[in-house]
This record gives sequence, structure tokens and C-alpha cells, in this order.
Amino acid sequence: MTDRFYFYITYADITGDLTDGQAGIFIKKMCRFFFADEEFNPDATDRVTGILLLLKDELEEQKESTAPYRKRCAAFTFRSAYANIFYSLKDTQAGLLIKKICDYRFGGNRVNGKDTAAVDRYFDMLKSDINKSRNRAANSKRKHYTLEKIYRDFPDITGKLPRWDEALTGVSMRELYEFIASDKAVQSENMSDILLMFKDHKCWQEYEDNRGGKHD
Repeated sequence: MTDRFYFYITYADITGDLTDGQAGIFIKKMCRFFFADEEFNPDATDRVTGILLLLKDELEEQKESTAPYRKRCAAFTFRSAYANIFYSLKDTQAGLLIKKICDYRFGGNRVNGKDTAAVDRYFDMLKSDINKSRNRAANSKRKHYTLEKIYRDFPDITGKLPRWDEALTGVSMRELYEFIASDKAVQSENMSDILLMFKDHKCWQEYEDNRGGKHD
């Protein structure tokens, strides 16, 4: 059992294709799988369970890793503390809440034109917590960032690269530092993998900026 998992943009796309009620069931079942070791019923015939069964290998890989497995795509860390909020809501409300979070984090219009008043206060709470690490990093922008500082502040990073490595060409040390600081699971990854995730994250931000979307 783990205390967090990565909620990928691919999962957000799935919620966008589900009704609000189905999206609520989707996130609740996902939470129970990660945080309560509740398996998906292989004999179930409903759409949501069918989707989750298709995702099961990927979800299990996250669940069983000492440091949560992360695909190289946009994601946010979903903590176990969030689960109780979703459990306390009706399925439709839980669906609206996860869709609203997805719109905020990844861009999109999953809740456009919908009445989200019943979940707005929960959204504000989760939004604040999701952004907490990033905000801490943003408040320290004036510090002098170097590769040595990254290695010093995040000693569990493996596969350390020298500052003259080609993979670091054109990389902002401040932005790289903030990316690492924003997600604890990244802080024990190999530096080459961190750089790939960072560059993918930057590409996604640029894509969202170009289409006028939102990102973290």
C-alpha cells in the first residue's frame, strides 16, 4: 500500500470521456485500489471497472514501486489525504471535483458550463495542497541555482551528471531545481531520467501556452 500516486493527463482524458457520475466512481475506485488494497472485480461489466482493468498493470507498477513509478508525461501527485474528500462526496460531485482539478492542472473544458458550487471549496483546498511544494520553490527564485546546489539539496538523486554534460545544455538550473523540489518522488530518480521528465514537462507547458490552455 502506498500513500500517493501519479495522476496522469491520460487519466484526465479518461474522466473527460465519462459522465460526472462515472468519473466519480473512477477516482473513488482508483483511490481504494492504491490506498485500501481493494482490487477491481474482473467479472464486472460496467464501463468504469472495464477501463480500470485495462489500466491495472500500469497502476500496479506505481503501487509496488518503492519510489512511485512515473511515466514521462504531465501528471500531479495525488496524496492519500485527498481520498477521504472524494469518498465523502456523491459520485457526481466527486466526478465534478476530479474534472475541475484536471482542468486546472492540464487545461481543458471538462466542467465548462456546469454548476460546480457544491465542490468549489474542496477544489480550493486540494488546489492549495497540490501547489504547496511548487509555491515553496517559487518563493525561493532569487537564490543562486547551480547543479551543485541541486545535488546538495537533493542527495538521493542517482546517476549524477557533470555540469558540462551535453544533456544539461540550455537547461535553466532554477527551473530544474523547482521541478525537482515540486515532487518528492522525483528526488530519488536518476538525473538523466529527471532531465527527460523535466524537458517533457517544459514541452507540455509550451504546448498549453500556445493553445491558450492552463498548466501548473
